[in-house]
Formats: sequence, structure tokens, C-alpha cells
Amino acid sequence: METDSVGNSEIMVKFSDEWIDPGKHRLKLGSDSILSWVVHKQNDDFSLLSTWDSSLNEKTLNKQLSIINQAISLNNAVNESNDEFEDARSREKQESSLLEREWLPEEEIEIQGPLSRIFSPE
Repeated sequence: METDSVGNSEIMVKFSDEWIDPGKHRLKLGSDSILSWVVHKQNDDFSLLSTWDSSLNEKTLNKQLSIINQAISLNNAVNESNDEFEDARSREKQESSLLEREWLPEEEIEIQGPLSRIFSPE
């Protein structure tokens, strides 16, 4: 498989009045009581990308947004942008000391419940 980028691709989306570049991050739909629908980038701070002027229901808008997210993923693959999932896979393979624990020594203790008190010689 080739390691060079295939080409230069670009995505433009139109949620309201003008065409905008969604960037390399996936998008998420949100609702706002004043602006109706808002579209956020799924980056570290969930920055606002645009408002979405639409009378369609949420299910239909989420389907359209999933197609846009697929286009963003394909665009990232063509342009060899950083892939969040691939970055996560590489972080999973790194050594981590989170699972290395020191446990206290085990010792047996006798629990005195109501029935054991009746039958114990004490």
C-alpha cells in the first residue's frame, strides 16, 4: 500500500447562509433554544462551528451529519491528516503503569455475625 497522500481534497458544508470548511474534526449536533440547531466540532473544547437553519427533525439531521462525518474521515485519509482513532491506537500500544498495583497482604479475618455469635464458645 502506498504511503504517500493520494491527492489534495477539500470539503465545504453549508449549514446556514455560507459555505464553510468543517476542518478535520468530526461534528456533533446540538440544540439551542434560541438558535434552534448548532453544530459543534468534536475537538478538545467542542467549539461551535455553525448554526443550522433547518426545519427537519433531529433524526434526519443526525443522518445528514453522519454522512458529513464520513466525508471528513475520507478527506483526512486522502490528505493524510492526523486521524484521532489512529492516534488513540498508537497511545494504546504505549507502556503504561496504570495497571501496576501494589496490593496489601492478604489475611483471613473472622466475621462475627448474629448466628456465629450464638454458636461460638465465647
